[in-house]
Amino acid sequence: MGDLFALQDEITTSLSAALAPEIYRAEASAPARSSSTDLTAWDRFLRGLSHYYQQTKEDSETSIALFREAIALDPALAIARAYLGTILVQGVQYGWIRSTRQLWCEAMSLAESSVRLDPRSSFAFSILSYVHAMEGNYEAALDAGKRAVELNPYDMGARGILGICHLVIGEHRQAIELFSTAVQRGNSDPRYQWAALNAFSHYLLGQYDASLSWAREALYLNPNHLQVLAVRAAALAQLGRTQEAAKAAAVLLSSYPGLTVERHLRNFRWKTPADIAHYRDGLLKAGVPSTKLTLVESASKRTANS
Repeated sequence: MGDLFALQDEITTSLSAALAPEIYRAEASAPARSSSTDLTAWDRFLRGLSHYYQQTKEDSETSIALFREAIALDPALAIARAYLGTILVQGVQYGWIRSTRQLWCEAMSLAESSVRLDPRSSFAFSILSYVHAMEGNYEAALDAGKRAVELNPYDMGARGILGICHLVIGEHRQAIELFSTAVQRGNSDPRYQWAALNAFSHYLLGQYDASLSWAREALYLNPNHLQVLAVRAAALAQLGRTQEAAKAAAVLLSSYPGLTVERHLRNFRWKTPADIAHYRDGLLKAGVPSTKLTLVESASKRTANS
């Protein structure tokens, strides 16, 4: 009988973890229950969530504003802080928001305060782990990721975030295993970009065809994802598909005209220098400029114009 109750508890916990994102999605898409002048912090959070799930630059900007309003109304609303931290970092990765030190400090502050306000939330610890990983705080990222899994072993998002920790320290096979587990349990939640992450892990293992396959899936969900457009071009170049790589680089640069390899790599804080060098090599082979070109007049032209 004890085993039966334990099994029931396990099933209940598993279902709760699986259904939670869908409950938020359903609530976010429900009609507004009050006028805009009467919105509570929770109402604003749900409205922000509805825009977040649209996954466009304009909706992202609207969701950021609504999450900020929710936090202003209720500073203790931990989940709004976690989502705001998530969307700020994703905005950089998508190419929608300029990466600044102020942005990264805010994202870290939001993640840390979310954990303090809700220390039993696996999502809060997942986001803390995610921001630490993106900042290159490898041990702190692993600690927070493991804590997220401990809090809810059935939260596949937490397992996938733990995969990000392995990706940034160069353990790509472990990362792929965790990403694959997360994908099998559901790949539609925009908080987690498993296809994009798989594209990078496979690239760094030299599995360029697999990287391209995952990149195609990621671009189907977000056709202008800056980092995925970049890794696609790099993978094509490493396969020797020179013309396709050049076209992919042209698409990348037409969407993000000021992009250079060194500017792009500033947002990658991978632990292993060989991984950075490997990715840089693919981007350069594809034709992405290393640094911004500066036109310099020749001495004869300056003399003629003087």
